[in-house]
Amino acid sequence: MRRLDATVSVEDGELREMKSKLTTVFFDPEGKPYKGTRREQLEQWARDSQDDSKHRIALDELFEGKVIVSTVWTGISGYPSLPEVWETAVFVGVVLCQMTKYTSQSDAKKGHDEIVTELKSLGQVEAIEKLQRDE
Repeated sequence: MRRLDATVSVEDGELREMKSKLTTVFFDPEGKPYKGTRREQLEQWARDSQDDSKHRIALDELFEGKVIVSTVWTGISGYPSLPEVWETAVFVGVVLCQMTKYTSQSDAKKGHDEIVTELKSLGQVEAIEKLQRDE
């Protein structure tokens, strides 16, 4: 693995514009931004993220637990105009091999089910090989 170091020079106005585009926003499970101050938003997000009924919508262990497909609500997006606050992560053992983000719970559940169906149709050996190639 190579590490890249770079120095970027920008004018103050450009820096402000860059920061404004990278604002983290906290969203509820329906994809709506929380109301209130930043602190109030963070507190509501923290309460909701501890509620497993809101947090996780699907979890499948395939091939005797060798592959895990998990879909959760993260509630955080760096892009307010595109709140991708749901994600499906696929693990082989403890290694994250695939991640897909979604803007709605229904899309996330559908995506989760499609991934599980595809992996099952491949079978254990081929599914694991594919996931390890794609990581």
